[in-house]
Amino acid sequence: AMKFCGLFIVLCGSQAFLLAPSGAGRDRDWQNVILIKPETNVTLSCEHKPVLKYKLNWKVKLEGAKHWSLVLSINEKNISFGEASSKSTQMADQNFQRSGNFSLQFLAQTNNAGLYSCVVDQGNESVKEKVTLLAFVELTVTPSNPVPYESILRLRALVVPPYALYHAAWYSPTQEQLSSEKVQSSGVLLTKLPCFLQSDQGNYTFQARLHGNSPQKLFLFPITVTANTNKCAIFSDISQHGADSICCSYTTVIIPCGSVLGDYIQLFWKEPRAKEMKPIYKFDRWRQSSMAKTDHQLQLVEPTSQASGNFYFLLTPKPTDGGVYQCEVFLDDTVFIQAVKLTVIHVFAKSSNSELVLSCIYSEHSQVQSVMWTHQNDSQQVHWDAKVPGQIRTRIPLPVNDETSGMYICTVKLLHGQSASAVYNVTASPKGILIPKWLRNKAFLCFLCHSESHNVSAVPLLPPLFALLLLVPVAAVVAGVLLWRREKRVEQSLSYYSGEVENIYENPDDLRHVRKM
Repeated sequence: AMKFCGLFIVLCGSQAFLLAPSGAGRDRDWQNVILIKPETNVTLSCEHKPVLKYKLNWKVKLEGAKHWSLVLSINEKNISFGEASSKSTQMADQNFQRSGNFSLQFLAQTNNAGLYSCVVDQGNESVKEKVTLLAFVELTVTPSNPVPYESILRLRALVVPPYALYHAAWYSPTQEQLSSEKVQSSGVLLTKLPCFLQSDQGNYTFQARLHGNSPQKLFLFPITVTANTNKCAIFSDISQHGADSICCSYTTVIIPCGSVLGDYIQLFWKEPRAKEMKPIYKFDRWRQSSMAKTDHQLQLVEPTSQASGNFYFLLTPKPTDGGVYQCEVFLDDTVFIQAVKLTVIHVFAKSSNSELVLSCIYSEHSQVQSVMWTHQNDSQQVHWDAKVPGQIRTRIPLPVNDETSGMYICTVKLLHGQSASAVYNVTASPKGILIPKWLRNKAFLCFLCHSESHNVSAVPLLPPLFALLLLVPVAAVVAGVLLWRREKRVEQSLSYYSGEVENIYENPDDLRHVRKM
């Protein structure tokens, strides 16, 4: 189980929206509407001037029923109770025969929701008819009061029958409208406050407007929520997955999150050789607030709809941005953890009077199975050295001639089969290389990432749209053609590929670190 105290501070005050359920604004077959909590004494009004030889019937059509049932029947001589009455059913005014107040009174429960009809007949003619809709609201606080510190507070309002609801909203103790969601057509309006703190406690209010004509237009239901500062939130349901990944520097790669519509998201990063993870990004979906403390080129991509529920990050890593990225998605009492150990390849050149030194550096070298420098010409042998962990170098004598010019490819292969190649173009005189004039006498850093693994269950591929948006230098296209000729059996792409899923952490206790931002 995870315990969270002092780990996540969210930003408050974001705009919410007003719920307008389907069917709002249509006329309804009732003249009055009442919205109350269960276990409440209710009075259904029905008044008419006293008449002679009258008969009054109170009937009810309960929620979900097809037919009307008798509650009670009254005439000038007696009162008879029907099958829909209860022990608490009675006339509100015991002197109703003289006063003409035929209002009905009883202790109401949720199963009493429905339409109530009061009909007064004189002879064969109805002289009074009034229909009242009796609706109920049930408010629920989860976790129960007092709420453990930094829990995800859920405020739930259920209106029965659901068709009665016209407008509804939740309001904070400071009277700010909170972001809310209607749960399908169930009459439930839900709002959440991730990481509930002492500053969040107070009186929350559910506000509702119902269909139909009623003297009371707006119904308000306050509920008090307090924070338990002596008890931290516990997340006992934890789902975790891990994968290895490889890419070239300055190319976009996906950092996946759990495929659920979470309440808030946290992204952590552990750089190579670091002992602890540090938070670099946090997002609260309900408050629509985010907090970033990083120089990473990072973008959170939210789900396009509630049905997809798939958060992920787009990362364009610098050469030093390799390491473990862990995305944590919190949904109620459940945590979905997706970790990616990312190896970043980067090539660069340094020159002296006598030689050009090409270096290929790569992070997370403990996950690397092999690395090598090759030339676009298979027959040309490339000598390289690996004196420093995580780096190999090759030396090219100066000046560059037709034989030593061309594309130099650094290929890194991981233990789980994924591989990527970074390409450096070494140019000679314009006569030696058939490239456009604007590329002549310039060394361009080009990237071509590919994979030998086709298991993409852990990390989704970049959508085709993202691939179309990548701006690739002409030199990279040239390199792609050359490598395709060398390795026809290797699938190539400028996108990101995933490898086999593995559990990066052998000890579950390692999943949580001290995180302070």
